[in-house]
Amino acid sequence: MASIRQLKKDIDYLVSQVVIDCFLYNRIEGAEKEASYQIMEDMLGLGGKLRKRLYQTGEINDKKALKNHYREIGKDLLQGCDGAYDKLKALMTKAG
Repeated sequence: MASIRQLKKDIDYLVSQVVIDCFLYNRIEGAEKEASYQIMEDMLGLGGKLRKRLYQTGEINDKKALKNHYREIGKDLLQGCDGAYDKLKALMTKAG
């Protein structure tokens, strides 16, 4: 199992990459900035929620259940990033 520390780093890294890509998109002429800002806001919110979920393990006593809890956080992170990049891709096709 990956450490909690590594999972926190992964959350921060992936969320920041989406935000950086949104800022780069905003530099394109004809970019829909409000939609891009919404994607950034959603990703920052997701990052906060996932980091909060890391420490909500009070009722989990079984190691297997704890492992599944952390695995679900990782899955939710990847699904959130994929969804954000799909939205950003749709914006990019409209702009250029």
